[in-house]
Amino acid sequence: MKRIAWPTAAFSAGVLAWASAIPLAALLLASPPATRVPRVMASAIYVAGAVVCHQKPERSFSLAGQPLPVCARCTGIYIGAAVAVIALAGLAGADRSAAFRSDVSRARRIGLVALAPTLVTLAWEWTIGTPPSNPIRAAAGMPIGAAIAWVVWWSDRTRG
Repeated sequence: MKRIAWPTAAFSAGVLAWASAIPLAALLLASPPATRVPRVMASAIYVAGAVVCHQKPERSFSLAGQPLPVCARCTGIYIGAAVAVIALAGLAGADRSAAFRSDVSRARRIGLVALAPTLVTLAWEWTIGTPPSNPIRAAAGMPIGAAIAWVVWWSDRTRG
């Protein structure tokens, strides 16, 4: 059984922590005002989200009356990565190297296929003028996150 390299383990832990932090931030922000520490933690997550996302409330899911710290598409990307990390971790203990067998050109093709749903939603929005619903935007983002997680795990498996 091949061990998971520390960069892949760190990536996986980060993916799972961030995917968990997204809904947690909204719940913490909605908590009673007397609880200062959770609100500071929530604010830190929203600031981190602002680095990677536009955070438009109308394009974000809401939880406990608060918009999530990233938009629906970004939420889908992070959920897709988290689901893939969990699935790939389940494969790590078994001899299932075929799931990781690849080359750079295959990884690029997978990346392009994963990007296609988001490109379709962007083309729809830019040509029709109306944005797709948040669930559609999230679903379109999930393959991107899953593909990124797979590439990280694949690179770990192919390292000599």
